[in-house]
Amino acid sequence: MMVGKERAPLPVVRTERGKRVCGHDDNFKILKGEPPAYAAKRREKWNAKHCFSCNAVIQQKMKEEATARRKAKKDAEKEDAAYFASWKKRLPDGSAFSATYNATDVMWTGTLHVPGSAPVVGAGATSSKLLHTLARTWDVTLTGENES
Repeated sequence: MMVGKERAPLPVVRTERGKRVCGHDDNFKILKGEPPAYAAKRREKWNAKHCFSCNAVIQQKMKEEATARRKAKKDAEKEDAAYFASWKKRLPDGSAFSATYNATDVMWTGTLHVPGSAPVVGAGATSSKLLHTLARTWDVTLTGENES
C-alpha cells in the first residue's frame, strides 16, 4: 500500500482484440513500460473475466435472486407468525420435549411427547424454529389438516 502521492497509471500504447470468458471480443490494453511477466498475468485475469455488458447482466440477475430470496423468507416468517398468533391451543399437562444440537449439521433435532398421542419428531435451524415445527406438526396430526 502506497502512502502519499498516488502513481499515475501507465499510458496505453495500443490495444489488442481478445476473447473474454463469455465469448465476446474485447480490447486488451497494452501498457507502456509494463514488464512482460506482469502483462502476462494481467492478460490471464482479463481472459478469465466477463465483458462489461455480460457482467452487468450477471450482477442484475444476482440482485433479483437475492431480492426474491429475502422476500420469500419474509413471507414465510409472516405466515409463521400469523399461524402462531392465531393458535389458541395449549399443550396438555404432562407434555415434554427433548432437543439436541448437532454442530456438524448446524441443526437442532427434537421430539415432542404429548400424553395420549404418538411422539412427534422434527428439526430446525434454531431451538425456536424446532419448537414451532414440533407444535405445528403435532397440531396437524391432531386435527388432521394439511399443512399449507
